[in-house]
Amino acid sequence: MTSRERLILFAILLTAMLLLPLTIKAATEDEMVANFIAKTELKRPHRLFAPFLTVSFGKTDPKGYKNFVQEMNEYVKHVDGSDAFSGISGITGFEGGFSVVSDRSILSFSFNYWLNAGSSKHGDFRVSPNLWASAYEEYNDFTFRSEIKVWGVLLDYQYFLYNHPIPYAAPKGISVRAGGGIGYYGAFWYLWDGFGGYISDSGEFYELEDHLTGTGPGYHASAGIEYPILSGFVFAVDAKYLWLEFDKLSKQISSDIELYLLEEENGGPVKFDFSGPRINLSIKRYFTF
Repeated sequence: MTSRERLILFAILLTAMLLLPLTIKAATEDEMVANFIAKTELKRPHRLFAPFLTVSFGKTDPKGYKNFVQEMNEYVKHVDGSDAFSGISGITGFEGGFSVVSDRSILSFSFNYWLNAGSSKHGDFRVSPNLWASAYEEYNDFTFRSEIKVWGVLLDYQYFLYNHPIPYAAPKGISVRAGGGIGYYGAFWYLWDGFGGYISDSGEFYELEDHLTGTGPGYHASAGIEYPILSGFVFAVDAKYLWLEFDKLSKQISSDIELYLLEEENGGPVKFDFSGPRINLSIKRYFTF
């Protein structure tokens, strides 16, 4: 091999040695980027989001309000002798909110509104000053109203016991879950025109111009099932037990004077215990983020 040939061969080998690390490095960087993207896709947390609408039905018999109705019906009657006030035996409500699902857990935030409970009866009435009075006063074309409205803000946690929803997949088959939650509730008690009470310190009569108000916490435990229907929507049924009691509904007349109704039975404020079983029927739809 001549010197010229040796020089050419040496130049080729040198060039190959210089280019080889660059080629290996470029390939390695491409692989690293590809691996990183693949791992990122695998590890990216996927969340299911589910807005929902609910109608609920509940059985309740608030003892304090029941006593109030029984007492008032002794003094106030329709002219035909029928009762002027009705008790509360059931509550219908509506709820709307959204849920966030992570693996088998589902956390829901919602607003709950109950339809009017109680009674609002219009007509001609006879009002007796006491049980033994033979005389009475007539109220014609009048509305004796005693209605309660309730709202609530709820936080609920559920755990899927069977067939939890999966990101990027339409729900299939029946799902079973259970859990519980807490809420904060407010109530408004609207009474008939002219209703009022005597202030104990001064003996002055105060006429209520709006409503009595109360707030308090509520707790619930529930279990439910859900089943896919059309176009990705899911129908859910939940059995729930609610613990909710308002110690009193009152009106703050001034900084130190409150107006509220007393029970004739024990002299304490009328309490409203809305605790009882409920059933919720819901429509929801899962979205992946």
